[in-house]
Amino acid sequence: MSALKNISTIMITDIVGYSKMSGDNQDRALELLKEHDEILFGALEKYKGNILKNRGDGVIAQFNKPLESIECAVDVQRKLKKRNSLNIKERKLRVRIGIHYGEFIKEGDDIHGDCINIASKLEPLAPYGSILISKELSKLIVNYENIYIREYEKFKIDGNEELTYEIYIDLIEWYKNKNCKKSFYLKNDLFNKAHDYFHSGDFSASIKNSVLYNENISEDSKSNVDSFLSNLFINIGELEQAEILLKSVINKDSNDQKLKGHILKLKGHLFFNKEMWNKANEFYDQSLEIFIKEKSKYANEIIFFKIMIDIINEERNISIKDKVNDIFIEDSYFELINIMENYFENDKEDYDQDIDFNRVEKLENNRYKAYGIWLMSKIMSQLDKMDRAYEFETKAQQFIKLSSLDISDQYIRGQYLENVLIHRIIMTETSITVDNLFDFNEDNYDEFEGLIDLSTFNFCVKCGKENDQKNQKCNDCETVLIKEYYEKN
Repeated sequence: MSALKNISTIMITDIVGYSKMSGDNQDRALELLKEHDEILFGALEKYKGNILKNRGDGVIAQFNKPLESIECAVDVQRKLKKRNSLNIKERKLRVRIGIHYGEFIKEGDDIHGDCINIASKLEPLAPYGSILISKELSKLIVNYENIYIREYEKFKIDGNEELTYEIYIDLIEWYKNKNCKKSFYLKNDLFNKAHDYFHSGDFSASIKNSVLYNENISEDSKSNVDSFLSNLFINIGELEQAEILLKSVINKDSNDQKLKGHILKLKGHLFFNKEMWNKANEFYDQSLEIFIKEKSKYANEIIFFKIMIDIINEERNISIKDKVNDIFIEDSYFELINIMENYFENDKEDYDQDIDFNRVEKLENNRYKAYGIWLMSKIMSQLDKMDRAYEFETKAQQFIKLSSLDISDQYIRGQYLENVLIHRIIMTETSITVDNLFDFNEDNYDEFEGLIDLSTFNFCVKCGKENDQKNQKCNDCETVLIKEYYEKN
């Protein structure tokens, strides 16, 4: 049978120390192998990996697209990391993965060639629980925004000294290693790209490009970038990293008033997300004084967050009314502040929701639209229009979830929704009770139970839990989630 030559991506995996596991306790080793196989084969199916050989405690797999091989390997290591965090030492599973792009030859059931050979040599060189790739492969995947790569070490492979590259399984681990391993990237104009990504809502890509830019500038020039990075970490809910960066900026002597204003603003944001309102307002006030003097658009951002504190605490008046009247720059925060003012208007009989809808339409991205719609839901609640209030709350949740999809790193999306205070409030808070929405008799639920093709709420109308399984009752509080049920009653 003639040999078939293929140029493709080959991934080789291996469980660290599996032979010793089998020798120590064969039953446990087989149980662990089953768990490993569920994770590995599930990822291979998801990312279209073709298994060329199952070696028992690992595989040789082929991918048509280099990116899919990296995404598959990252998925495997992420799931194993999460699994290991929930297990005792004896039940932990660590896997090495080596990946190379090149030529392999298939003769019947046998496979060989440079691609197999180099991947097989990379695999045992990989750190425990990590992914090691060749220079050839690194050139093909280096510029994807959701892939995090750094130089690892040089090794002799087939007589040649070859530089290898480690793939990090998440942005934060890659970021933490910025001082010990050099990045390998081909992009230019990194800081401008970082700002572009920020304005489009792709915070993970913005962080990545900012870090890369920071690695290639002098120490004296890093304060502005570190301040920008701190803001980005706050925007994805990584408050610990934001705080560490901010301390490094504060420790550098700077007479730049604009930078000082940003530092004070960011300190306010950190306390805001910790719900420490007095401390947040203390720093917001200092920052606002600078930004008003500088006639900076960032004054709008500070005013928005100060009024948000008033709304969260159900205050009856805007604590910063005099500053609202001084706003002169129109941006997204300007439109949101106009909606906020309606929340504090005592006479709402003439409230025109269409005017606020037009304001929402002007907002530049889904995140701001979510804020605007959520504010409108609070106004509707004040007007006792509970059905509209609930509708707006649901729309706000949909918009904030849409905004998370702007982030290229899918693993950052969850913490963006869960760890950023405003997002968490939008996703979980409901000021509307079932009694506000409908008049119903729980005893009548039986006639609906089990029927198909009944429309259900996306979120529980009582506790706010997401109903992604389209259940007819909430799993947490057992509230009926069938729309027709309430319409009938």
